[in-house]
Amino acid sequence: MRHFLTLLCVLCITACASRPGTRPITPTNQAFFVKGTYLPGSNLTEPRPRGSQFFQTDHAGFVIMGKGAGYYLHAHVLKRPPATYYIRVEYENPEDKAHPLVNDMDFKPEMDGVRFSSPDVVWGIRNYQSYTIRVKVFVNRESTQPIDTLVQTVRAYVDTSTGAVRIFDRIPER
Repeated sequence: MRHFLTLLCVLCITACASRPGTRPITPTNQAFFVKGTYLPGSNLTEPRPRGSQFFQTDHAGFVIMGKGAGYYLHAHVLKRPPATYYIRVEYENPEDKAHPLVNDMDFKPEMDGVRFSSPDVVWGIRNYQSYTIRVKVFVNRESTQPIDTLVQTVRAYVDTSTGAVRIFDRIPER
């Protein structure tokens, strides 16, 4: 709930900005979320939360952490596995699309929801660009074929292409 309220505050602040463009972020120890998927009241062109056999995305985007930004994805479980399964999450790497950022975890039958975040700070993110997060579910760590894949597109309202973190202020007027 605390993360949701933080996300809501960030959305309100960015929606009320007085001039278009981006602004630098002062590094802090407090992480905050910049959503990149549609929520009621959002920009209608934002990527819609996607679902798969096991998961339904609640929201996804970027989390600002200190001097950098990383991906995040919150999803609820639609179908619980009968036993512990294995999850591999692949985050699009803006600096090298052929080599995604990867992390993994166990998917246990008692889980109601999941929160994924990239394993490190992501550089090369460009404001207003779309990026992909893939959540692959395997029966076990040795499996090579996923039994389910959630593919979630997120829109970046964060820019890390200059070596500093900048966040979106508002959509430029046309």
